[in-house]
Amino acid sequence: MNPATDALLYAVNAIFFLLITLMLLRVWMQAARVNYYDQLVQFVVRITEPVVAPLRRVIPDLGKLNTAALVWAWLLGVIELMIILSLAGGGFDPISVSFFSLTGLVESMISLAIWVVIGQAILSWVSPQGNPIYNTLSQMTYPLMRPISRLIPPIGGFDISPIFLIIALNMLRIVVSGFTVL
Repeated sequence: MNPATDALLYAVNAIFFLLITLMLLRVWMQAARVNYYDQLVQFVVRITEPVVAPLRRVIPDLGKLNTAALVWAWLLGVIELMIILSLAGGGFDPISVSFFSLTGLVESMISLAIWVVIGQAILSWVSPQGNPIYNTLSQMTYPLMRPISRLIPPIGGFDISPIFLIIALNMLRIVVSGFTVL
């Protein structure tokens, strides 16, 4: 490929990465019942609301799962993959694109979880109390870390459950990535 196409592919990847991440954050924050009035939650909701609200009228939530935002994340993945394949000069099969977008979405969710756990762990060392972003990340990671914390208590005052959670998430990502061979 030529440099202009490479630059365009990078721009497409970057834009869709941000959009999909915002949608997945919205899904996760609602599922984890993060305080709606936290700054980060308000930012994500305000950015995603214009596209999620109309679809939410048609696709209701399933319990705590914001299915409209999840469908948007998947659709964005489909659109991104179609654009990338078109720019690369290849054709695409809609069924394959849908499947690979779905597995890519699962990989994105796992990667997002890893980064949120890392961010929460770092903030717990730097400024744990009173930091609104730390509080939001803690509320998001608590449901994931709670089972591990029950099995492995803090050692010498250090909670090592994030390490084990990251290892488990990376193992899961390796399994899922086996399905996304393009």
